[in-house]
Amino acid sequence: MAKRLSIKSISEFIRRRVTESTIVQFAVRKAIEIRLRPLFNQLRNDMIEEFLNHPVTEEIALGPKLNWGSPLLGGYGDLFSFIGFDKGDDPIKPVVELFRGLRLFSVTSKGLDHKFEVRFFPTMEDVESVTPMPWAEGRSWASGIEHGISGLGSYLNTETPYSPPELRSTAGIQAKDKSGKLVKIRGGKFKNTPYISKILNEFRAKFLELSSVKVFNRPT
Repeated sequence: MAKRLSIKSISEFIRRRVTESTIVQFAVRKAIEIRLRPLFNQLRNDMIEEFLNHPVTEEIALGPKLNWGSPLLGGYGDLFSFIGFDKGDDPIKPVVELFRGLRLFSVTSKGLDHKFEVRFFPTMEDVESVTPMPWAEGRSWASGIEHGISGLGSYLNTETPYSPPELRSTAGIQAKDKSGKLVKIRGGKFKNTPYISKILNEFRAKFLELSSVKVFNRPT
């Protein structure tokens, strides 16, 4: 006896033929990607903008400033010269390039079940590797913003006597005695501030909210 056709059997037949079709699989994957990619690009741009618009980033981007009043330094001096960057340095650029390195990849599993991955998402260790402290090997100024940077008590926001001046911040110096030992000339404490780690945590969660997307760190 011939098998009776039913809506269910017809639907299952169509579903099976569709899921087995490489042409249909490709079309579905592209349709999903067309929807996801603009969202991914926007999130990546938002991540960069949040970093660039952070008060710490904005202050460092200003460069060395005399008679500045940084809230992280108790209202005295500027972050650029306090951290010890040379005049003309652009410490912000490497972090932006790190964020721009995020990529969206499609991964086809079975049938019409398509998954996407955000790859090269930076860890805080990645950020630390591109934000070296100018005067302390192995330390990161970006991490220091969050956990503290020593030397505020000896910092002077004044023109430096070094030569050639174009190789110095020209707005910061550490007070030292004749033996070269730092001299504390004021009180106050560096104000630890949530910074890049907060941005990374926030946007990792946002990328994961995209449909069928997994987020992978940069390979070590």
